[in-house]
Amino acid sequence: MYPPLDAAEEQMLFRRYNLAMSVLANALARKLKSAYRCKIRQKTSNEPIAAYLRYLSEKLKLPYNQLWEMLWQCKDELSPQERDLVVEAERIREKLFNHNLRLVVAVVSKLPRFAGTHFEDLFYEGIIGLGKAIDHYNINEGTKFSTTAIWWIHQEVGRKLLAYSGVHGGIKISVRTLERWSRLRKLLAQRGIDVEKLSDDEFIQILNEVELSKEAFQMINFPSVLSIDQPVDDELSADDRDKFLRDILTEVAEEEKEELTKKFYRRRILSKILDDLTDREKEAICLYFGFDDASEEAMGNFAAVGKIMGICRSRAQQLVKQALEKIKHHPLFKELLD
Repeated sequence: MYPPLDAAEEQMLFRRYNLAMSVLANALARKLKSAYRCKIRQKTSNEPIAAYLRYLSEKLKLPYNQLWEMLWQCKDELSPQERDLVVEAERIREKLFNHNLRLVVAVVSKLPRFAGTHFEDLFYEGIIGLGKAIDHYNINEGTKFSTTAIWWIHQEVGRKLLAYSGVHGGIKISVRTLERWSRLRKLLAQRGIDVEKLSDDEFIQILNEVELSKEAFQMINFPSVLSIDQPVDDELSADDRDKFLRDILTEVAEEEKEELTKKFYRRRILSKILDDLTDREKEAICLYFGFDDASEEAMGNFAAVGKIMGICRSRAQQLVKQALEKIKHHPLFKELLD
């Protein structure tokens, strides 16, 4: 990966880039002026190309993307000398890209993953954001380009994550929640804390510091993609314990593999949901629905559940009802239905 550019060199490259893009923008302005019979100002030398296209979009009521396409179509109408300047602008743009890819990696590596999202997918979205940053950067504002670039990369990658969170499981996650998740990640890294070793009270205390609820953390942090190297543990049956998912898949017919994988994944989600119930609620609902090798006598029988737990029938019914209500409002419930 290319090293960061020197600040002075970076500013010089942006001045030359904006100057070269002015040639292309002014060719577009002449074309639009002739087509729409209206007065259109020319692009100034240090004005970002995106700002100029936004001006044209508002004045002519044309979509921004359409103007961007028209801009590059004007390249064929330039003189050889002007075309050389545009070619130089393309080279400068490529150089700015290459020397700032580290910003994309830095942003993407700190964000959560959702089902189906891979580093490469988010990295691609970050590159789109980096390109927008180059076109929107205004050297007259006095801010570093990295500040502008990180903001635009966050916008594009965050939009991708929000799209995935909405499609997979129907869970909408706000930008504010993602920002708090990022703050939590930094806090844990600074203090060298392993979440798995924290007690529930200690973990909730840390979540409160960043104003992030436990449900929101689980909604972001719970993996929705299964690995074939996933240990089965006690998810399926006693015969399958101490095996890996790949071992079980090789033992069943091809048409059964998809259903078995879905069943395994549903059990994982359900196990995660049940862990958030109280001990009494979890015991009651496991007995009533026959989870974890529960007694068949208790399945669907509140009286039998109460007898095993040492409580009355109505109390057992109340615990099951409370547990079902919590499950219904759990962040992972919609994913369980899907």
